[in-house]
Amino acid sequence: MSAAPRAGEGPLLAAVAVPMPLAQALTYEVPAGFAALVEPGIRVRVRVGPRKVTGVVVEVGVEAPAGVRTRPLEALIDEAPLLPPDLLQLARFTADYYRAPLGEVLRAILPAKLPGWGQRRIRLTDAGALAPPRGDAEAAVVAALLETGPTTVSRLQEVLGGSQAAALEALAAAGRVVIEDPRERGGRFLTAYELPPGDREAQRAACGRSKPGVAVVDYLDALGRPATAAEISETVGCGAGVLRRLAELGVLRRFTQAERLSLDQHVLAPSRIGGEIVLRPDQATAVEALTGAVAAGGYHPFLLQGMTGAGKTEVYLRA
Repeated sequence: MSAAPRAGEGPLLAAVAVPMPLAQALTYEVPAGFAALVEPGIRVRVRVGPRKVTGVVVEVGVEAPAGVRTRPLEALIDEAPLLPPDLLQLARFTADYYRAPLGEVLRAILPAKLPGWGQRRIRLTDAGALAPPRGDAEAAVVAALLETGPTTVSRLQEVLGGSQAAALEALAAAGRVVIEDPRERGGRFLTAYELPPGDREAQRAACGRSKPGVAVVDYLDALGRPATAAEISETVGCGAGVLRRLAELGVLRRFTQAERLSLDQHVLAPSRIGGEIVLRPDQATAVEALTGAVAAGGYHPFLLQGMTGAGKTEVYLRA
């Protein structure tokens, strides 16, 4: 874990590898609001010239380059490191061995279009806009959302200059903000709801005159577990708007879960080729040479030459 600078020291600095043809990582100042969260392996948004790019923190607590005025980190993309130390070490080795920019190596390691914690969208509910804030942090978040409208966690960090994770979690638990995961737009994740801990009678009373709302509370209370939006709607006979409203009121807690897809469509048809594959004499000779070299240990280069369809892959698999 990183630590904030001690009294009398300069600002905490972090080395960030960006996916650009640069020989080394760039140095950025870590705002005080991010100091407890920034670790090697976490993605951040930084400014390089006029552009904003996503980079990976590779070291925390570095020295400032001589004669360079450092810029602050703009926002955190993740709330925890995506890359463990061994993968960071592998990326450094790869970049050094192949003389490749570290940021581009890290971009190749990470899955493309990987959604981040900072890409979640936040919107203020009616209750959040009207209720008095319960502290300075919540007041700052509410004021920013009133000014900007629905936004992302990263954008909110840029506006407020620090992490607001604790305040957002408290506001979401109270039904004052709704945090939407961008993965909900895809087909592999489902929206689900659950009853948060609390007095069930108070939760029913919070539904007001909405009979479908009370029916949803009764259903989940009897079910004793979370349920998907489709499951609730089908059983209770309510629409999606009722569920969203209950989540805004804090009666329900909304989250996403992975959809359990059927694998039947991926099951291969039975092979029409039966029996064991018998190697030709030339293949058997090659396999014998390769397996003997493997058993002997050490390093032995081999060239397996043959035309397309000659059976080179089978030799490789046997070896």
